[in-house]
Amino acid sequence: MHRASLEPAVLEHVNSFLKALKSPLRGLTSTFTHISGELAILERLYYKGKNQHRSALFWQRVAETRKYGQRLQAMDVLALLENLRASFYGEREFVNAKVFKGAWSHYPDAPYLRNVLKSLKTSTLLLEKVRRVHVEDWSGR
Repeated sequence: MHRASLEPAVLEHVNSFLKALKSPLRGLTSTFTHISGELAILERLYYKGKNQHRSALFWQRVAETRKYGQRLQAMDVLALLENLRASFYGEREFVNAKVFKGAWSHYPDAPYLRNVLKSLKTSTLLLEKVRRVHVEDWSGR
């Protein structure tokens, strides 16, 4: 759907949404870069110690953390949000930053937005579970 076919009230909401999305995307980029490095270290530790520590309780926690990290990477939340933003500019995938210099011209269709929201909800639930299980358990609460 093109921007011209939307009501003026909707235009304001979309403008606010796109403006609000820009800053968290920058933060998520650095966060996911950091997490990726940490998961690479965890993967190496897991590979080196899986036979030696397999039955230890702490090792079961390490294996569980590794599994959650792999799921989080597979979800690729950063690419999902970048592609959502790009969809307002007529692109279905993030190509380059030049696309975002102009005004947005498209409005994604409802099924696409529902799928994005469903994926974001799933990733939020996963992160909440990881926080609840690992942060609280590892800190002894």
